Amino acid sequence: MKQEKTRQTIQFLKIIFLIFMIGLTVGCAGYKATGILDERAGRSSSGEVIMAEPAYPEVAVGAPGMEADESYSRKNMIYPAPMPPYQETEGDITTDRKIIKTASLSVEVDDYDAAAIKVMNLAQKYSGFVTDSSAYTDKNGKKKGHINIRIPSEHFDAALIETGTFGKVKSQTTGGNDVTEEYIDLKARLNNSRKEEERLQTILTKAEDVNDILRVEREISRVRGEIERLQGRIQYMDNHVSFSSLQIEIYEPTPVVKESGLYKAFKDAINLALGTIRFLIRALGLLLPLILLGMIAVLIILGFRRRNKGRRKGR
Repeated sequence: MKQEKTRQTIQFLKIIFLIFMIGLTVGCAGYKATGILDERAGRSSSGEVIMAEPAYPEVAVGAPGMEADESYSRKNMIYPAPMPPYQETEGDITTDRKIIKTASLSVEVDDYDAAAIKVMNLAQKYSGFVTDSSAYTDKNGKKKGHINIRIPSEHFDAALIETGTFGKVKSQTTGGNDVTEEYIDLKARLNNSRKEEERLQTILTKAEDVNDILRVEREISRVRGEIERLQGRIQYMDNHVSFSSLQIEIYEPTPVVKESGLYKAFKDAINLALGTIRFLIRALGLLLPLILLGMIAVLIILGFRRRNKGRRKGR
């Protein structure tokens, strides 16, 4: 009985010792995790805040007019804090409404050459220009073609009305593409890119390490390419907003021949007879090989018969 109690006491002490070891292990792990979090958060174990060095090119900044001293230690160097990207809202840019106007007309005229000259004179009259033109003559000897011109947008309506007086307008289509929102967005992005380039140029003048200089120059090259792309798009839109497009199709009317009933009937009869002859010729062309094969077969059969008759007579 006494040995049983001793055994139970030993087992109880083992359980208490095991619980103690588990608690000690958990406490050490939690303390270590807390130290890691404090280190990542920029705090020491005593609760003081530790300022981390920014991931930025190391630049030594001195007073204006003073050169950077190479003997400065790492602690004496000043690291500029990373600047947030400049953002410019659409409200910072004011612009007039940008609309690209286009129109296309189909005009029937009595004299193509005279009408084409009028269109070219119209472009010169309103300080515009001809972008391209083409013309051809159909089987009836009538001229047709088109002329595309660019007209300053302030004269677009007047030029469109005047073009309608050159002949009989058969069709007309006008349109306007409002690009104001896209234009404002491009201007804002261009301003942001220019400011970013200025910041990079400032950093480049202060950079000393070769790797930092090369990295900043690559960024400047990338930003410069973006600026040129935006400038090209803005210039394209300015050009199409300032000068509207006018596409004009000009053609001479095709003559309509009136025929009498008797003449039309005689003409139809001739066409029908010619159609029948054409059909027979096609049919003959189809049957001719069959006819030739039949004739060859008949000749072979006749030859065999004559040969058999000759043999019989010889016997």
